[in-house]
Amino acid sequence: MTRSVISLTVLLGTLVFGVVPSQAEEGAKPVETFSLPLPTRRPHPKYPAVARMRAQEGWVEVQFMVDPNGKPYEITVTDSMGHAEFSKAAVRAVEGWEYDAARMNGQPLDAAARQRLIFSMTGTGAGVRSVFSQRFISIKMHIKENERTEALELLEKAESRNLYEEVFLQIGWYLFHLRWGTPEQQRIALTRASASDPDTSHVPVDFIQMIMLARFRTEIQTNHLGAALITAKAVSRLQEEGKVKLEADRLRSLNETVSKIEALKKDDVAFSVNGVIGEHANWTYSLLKDEMTFHVLEGEIAELKLRCDRRYVGFRFAADSTFKIPESYGNCQLEVIGNPGTTFTLTQS
Repeated sequence: MTRSVISLTVLLGTLVFGVVPSQAEEGAKPVETFSLPLPTRRPHPKYPAVARMRAQEGWVEVQFMVDPNGKPYEITVTDSMGHAEFSKAAVRAVEGWEYDAARMNGQPLDAAARQRLIFSMTGTGAGVRSVFSQRFISIKMHIKENERTEALELLEKAESRNLYEEVFLQIGWYLFHLRWGTPEQQRIALTRASASDPDTSHVPVDFIQMIMLARFRTEIQTNHLGAALITAKAVSRLQEEGKVKLEADRLRSLNETVSKIEALKKDDVAFSVNGVIGEHANWTYSLLKDEMTFHVLEGEIAELKLRCDRRYVGFRFAADSTFKIPESYGNCQLEVIGNPGTTFTLTQS
């Protein structure tokens, strides 16, 4: 089958904006200045009454665009923990936020943003309930004794009520998938564990260090290389703040791996990653290169969205096509929308 190549510049310029790149854009470019959108008004979301009554905490991760007037749009929940009402409250809050728009050479433009909104009740999330603690200990015991059925049953029944418990629940899932699962399942559990403790205030330092380094390793194993760069940057920040203390050899190894990813980003070597559309009917990925090709294994992809440093792109999915992203867009977060459970392979080159 012949594979077509779709240039997003042409696709959007012709079908959406009515313009195509000028010759000046394709030739030598002057030095450009770019600034990200900066929040000017960002009130906290309203705490859902049903979650407050249950003293339940949680978080919601959202991606969105900020238009030239500083208003968020295309708000998407990419992951969440806790009551479903948290996601609704988060979206409503972001809709009311205001920004100083991103600027290119002084001119306002659309730009991507992402935020994790934390729902925490002061004084209620300081510890783990005894019933949860006993369940976590039992889960670890069953995993150690190779008792898969018993461990899985306890994990599926476990319900975290606060951010502290959620970290340990996701560590339980990580340990389970470490023995019986896949690196991708391990990556998801570690990502959720670190998302549940964004300020490293809920768990000991050695746990944070273990989570972040294991997350970086699984991101490398699963070719989530753009995410690995973000994780490495977070580890470096935590190292500077004294919240993790990496040995010299481990820090050097991490930096060497980052250098290899940066080199891969610039060369023409292709690599692939397997994706699964989750319960939010989407799959998100930090792109490393500017060309992407999809091969759907099972299910259906409906559309693709790119939230880039300097542009938002949304378009219908076209099978057996290679999509080219203009360099001028900057770094991009890809969102694949389709039926939950859809599996596919994304190849970047």
